[in-house]
Amino acid sequence: LTTDGCGRCTAIDTLAMGRAVNAVADLPQQLAQFAPHTFVVRPKVVTGQGEARLLFVVDKWDIRADMGRNRVELDSMTKRLRPVLTDSLATLTSLTISGAASAEGSYRHNLMLATNRAASARRWLLEQLHLPPRYAAQIKVSARPEGWQPVLAAMTAAGCKDSVLVSNILKQHPGGNDDVQERYIRRLPIWNSIKKKYLQKSRSVEYTYTYIIKNFTTDEEMLQMYELRPDAFSEDEFLHVAQIAESAEKQKQVYETTLKYYPMSKIAANNLAILLEKEGKVDVAEITE
Repeated sequence: LTTDGCGRCTAIDTLAMGRAVNAVADLPQQLAQFAPHTFVVRPKVVTGQGEARLLFVVDKWDIRADMGRNRVELDSMTKRLRPVLTDSLATLTSLTISGAASAEGSYRHNLMLATNRAASARRWLLEQLHLPPRYAAQIKVSARPEGWQPVLAAMTAAGCKDSVLVSNILKQHPGGNDDVQERYIRRLPIWNSIKKKYLQKSRSVEYTYTYIIKNFTTDEEMLQMYELRPDAFSEDEFLHVAQIAESAEKQKQVYETTLKYYPMSKIAANNLAILLEKEGKVDVAEITE
């Protein structure tokens, strides 16, 4: 190591830049044997949520698919909820659709408007998915008047200096019922500008759902359903299928599928790495582990 640039060594030291190893001997200790797994039947509960941004005629709740992007938004909602409502392996436990209404108008009126818009979205689903009437009772509707916070957010994002006036009103008159806030906001000299520029034209219909996927309990059922519906498997079920697989090649394939659906499965990663190492694919085994 030279420090003065003359090329003469004034000090000698060793800097480790890399190392050569025996890859097989260097495999982690946890790869020495298959990780144990005990199959336990656990409820397979799935939860989710989504949103459709819809346009409605002012003060109306009927859904018109030809308005704006309504068709695209509705199709997206239908596609998202189809497996929840039509999958033979799924049992719906809850589905709530929440409608929204503009801040403008009385709180009581907007509550009614938002509820009816949610009911319209429910009817759309029932018709599009050809669901029996009993589903109407299972799908709950609720209202979510938007209030004036979205208006304030839009004004702030646009850099409107008058947003501070709206902000002060919301701070001075907090509460769930926004009628008082609206009364003061309407008195502002910029009310017409607020109404024209910042009242949102689209209304969100939000939905939250929970359903349970059927458990597979017997070896025969698991092997059969693995070929048909791997998307319906829990990590426990995948690992059990791997244990009862008829060959190492099949085991490897099951572990690969497990990691596709459950990337953080330590048992699947560990056992797949062992199988790959036995095939001499040490580099791949290390990456997998």
